[in-house]
Amino acid sequence: MHAAQGRAVQMNAGAAVAAGDLLLFLHVDTRLPPGSLEALAAGKDQHDWQAGAFRHRFAATDRRLRLISAVHNLRCRLTRIYFGDQAIFVRRSLFEKLGGFPVVPVLEDVIFCERLRRVTRSVMLRSAVTTDPRRFLHHGIWRTSFRALAILARHSLGLRPDGRGFDDQVR
Repeated sequence: MHAAQGRAVQMNAGAAVAAGDLLLFLHVDTRLPPGSLEALAAGKDQHDWQAGAFRHRFAATDRRLRLISAVHNLRCRLTRIYFGDQAIFVRRSLFEKLGGFPVVPVLEDVIFCERLRRVTRSVMLRSAVTTDPRRFLHHGIWRTSFRALAILARHSLGLRPDGRGFDDQVR
């Protein structure tokens, strides 16, 4: 399968050909915790989950990165607005009802979760996915964090989020 460039376009294309009732969107630099697929399947049936995500942590021991993850996890627990690197999951029927991820340059995950929040109470699982910190290490931990906050602030104010610097390839 081939999809045009763009994260939302590619995730929507993947969802269109997926076979399951529960869709899981996993960034390439993020790893699921052991047993998470089984836990998702069991939780979906036992708790009637409609959507949710995992807690987040970086694959590094730097205290600043641990602090960023802790603050991020608290924000997500309170707002139910997740980032894509938290492995967002959603029932197919709800994903389709909401029209999938919006095709925007940045914050497709945040905008999608804002839509989710209007129709269901998503869950944040206790287990954590692990994300590669290379972008934070390459651009600077605090600089990258403040850049992300500025993008979110612009979005919150109704301004067009400027994602420059977040779409570069860091290897």
